[in-house]
Amino acid sequence: NVRKYLQMKMMDSEEEHVNGVIRMYRNKLRVYDTVANGPASIELGEYDMELEPALKHFKTIKLNKLNFTGNLSFRIENLTGDFNITGKRTADAYAMDPSKLTFQDGTVNKTAVGTKLYKCKDWNFTNQECTTGRWIKIMDLVPGQEYSFDISPVDPGFVETFDADEAQGIDLAALDNETLVIAFIDSGASNHASFEIWHTNGSLLVDEVDVDITGDTTSTIAVEPINTTHFVIAVNDGPENDLDFYIYDRTGTQVQGQTQIDPNIGTNTDVGIAQMGDRFIVCNANDADNDADFEVWSNDGTQIDPEANVDGNIGPALQHQNLVDCVAINTSGVVYIFFDE
Repeated sequence: NVRKYLQMKMMDSEEEHVNGVIRMYRNKLRVYDTVANGPASIELGEYDMELEPALKHFKTIKLNKLNFTGNLSFRIENLTGDFNITGKRTADAYAMDPSKLTFQDGTVNKTAVGTKLYKCKDWNFTNQECTTGRWIKIMDLVPGQEYSFDISPVDPGFVETFDADEAQGIDLAALDNETLVIAFIDSGASNHASFEIWHTNGSLLVDEVDVDITGDTTSTIAVEPINTTHFVIAVNDGPENDLDFYIYDRTGTQVQGQTQIDPNIGTNTDVGIAQMGDRFIVCNANDADNDADFEVWSNDGTQIDPEANVDGNIGPALQHQNLVDCVAINTSGVVYIFFDE
């Protein structure tokens, strides 16, 4: 039987190498693996192929009944920019060009970033454009969950989107090495500010708890542990135009209710929290005052220091920009970062 060295390349539109793992199977038995085998010769013929490109959020790409003739090329890359899908904003985008391979069918497995997946059949891989401008919705997605779809040798560009009016604020805090708090603005529930508590093994410990039910698409959220049993959530409430915080324990029970930080925050805002031993700092971009501020609060929810100004003219320009953040470097110092428009 004729054998040839496997010369398989994953490349982007500029013919640059894309890292990843390539596996070949025959009769469901693995006969080649780039990690285990390195350069190797294999028999010509029909195989099933599995690719694991080292691109963010990708899992696997499986190609069935692929005809191996010696040289194989699969082009793939992440995309950036705006793809002009009416009423949508881009969450993630990528393109594939399997046209140089001969195979029967295939499946892409990926972790979702957006809430909907669109496809341009007329994607020009080299020029990175949808030549007809026609994007067709394939499916709904759940951010953070894996999804899959079938591909053929002529498959093209893909974009995951959010609705343009969806608020997608999200933050994460670890109470200990097994317990996570996920805080988010739930666009599927009238933009409620909510949280869930999860074990690191993937089991849900505390189902969704509404913190603030009067949000809108301008609302933002942040969460920070106070200690291993309690955490603080800060919410910019769009309709109320204010910034508040709440304290909860690890059972999801509210310990301190709505506590106002700023009564006039505006709509182009951002918020972050830094824990400093016996106190925490809430940093925020204030659209109403056009500045970057912070306040200091004790762990029991009483104010220690009133609003202080870091920069008086940052010019917040858009909703849901990442404008500010802060992190404690010890119990007496904090680093504050902000984007000055």
